[in-house]
Amino acid sequence: MLAALAVVIGLILITWHFFNKFTRGAAAGRFAAKNIRVVETRYIAPKKSLILVEVGGEYLLLSCTDDRLTLIKHIDMLEEIEVLPEGKGPETGFAGILDRLRS
Repeated sequence: MLAALAVVIGLILITWHFFNKFTRGAAAGRFAAKNIRVVETRYIAPKKSLILVEVGGEYLLLSCTDDRLTLIKHIDMLEEIEVLPEGKGPETGFAGILDRLRS
């Protein structure tokens, strides 16, 4: 019974791995040639958020509510904002949290 459970869990994990690999590859190919990129989204209240968008090398700060999208500011220079890449460095993730707790 334990061997059958291990086989079923293994098949689920393998299917999940290939599904994620396939969907990430399809999404990257679909959006690679586009000129619009959402840099960051911050939710400030339920159904209200701030969105930083890059369009053709220019950055736009937008506010998004339940029924409206409004331009707040057009940012001309990249130096005005600091874009931090999302990665799996030592500061992020479960391992980073454990390292900080151990210190």
